[in-house]
Amino acid sequence: MLVKLDFANAFNSVRRDAVLEAVALHVPELLAYTTSAYGAASILQFGDEQIISQEGIQQGDPLGPLLFSLALNGPLQDLDSEFVSGYLNDVSL
Repeated sequence: MLVKLDFANAFNSVRRDAVLEAVALHVPELLAYTTSAYGAASILQFGDEQIISQEGIQQGDPLGPLLFSLALNGPLQDLDSEFVSGYLNDVSL
């Protein structure tokens, strides 16, 4: 049996602490940048409106795909499956 998953709104759903942990483990050279970008909530402003962003990777971040993939890598490796394949938010088991 093959199961194909396509996570909806995946980049906005990944926990920032998981991203920071994965970066520290796999690419510690990027930890300072990642912490400055995602270590605290971001204030997004549109006109007079403000939205507090506390979860997910910011749209337009050039490292967004890498950060998302690093956070997803650990859970995928923990799966008990004969076949695991993933490209960004598309995963096949």
